[in-house]
Amino acid sequence: DDFLPSIAAGCVLAYIFNPVYLYFLKITKRSSISSLIVIIITVTLILVPITLIILSIQEQIQTFFTKQTIAQLQEPVQNLYHFIRDKLGIQISDRYSTDLIIKAITSVQDFVTIVATKMIFSFTKFLLYAFLSLFLMYYLMINSHRVLETFGQYFPLSYRNINVLFSES
Repeated sequence: DDFLPSIAAGCVLAYIFNPVYLYFLKITKRSSISSLIVIIITVTLILVPITLIILSIQEQIQTFFTKQTIAQLQEPVQNLYHFIRDKLGIQISDRYSTDLIIKAITSVQDFVTIVATKMIFSFTKFLLYAFLSLFLMYYLMINSHRVLETFGQYFPLSYRNINVLFSES
């Protein structure tokens, strides 16, 4: 069930890059080399930028939620506490505000730990699904003639057949 999107992505990418594969097949006369060239192009155009974006986002989150950053939150919270006490006249006990700050910092640190763990697992999951898509794409391109022929038998999408499908419904 989880692999269905990566299987679909492999099929779609194989179909989209089939003309490029056929072009390299004419040049190299070898299906495996042509397929590998197309997969390298696909990885370069799609997988590398997505991976760099994911790593950049992960780095930004880690930078934002360091212990120093969280510790720096204490001063604005203290300023807010003083504003509420001095300007608005609402008394909050010092003990309560200190406990509140400690709980807030602990909660943020726990949240960062959970998010970082999920991001690491999601990144490895992404790489696994990308490998599955590229693996499937490789074999679909090597056998592209048979795959397209079989696809055409099961899904006859010529203009004549589209008109028949719409007239029957």
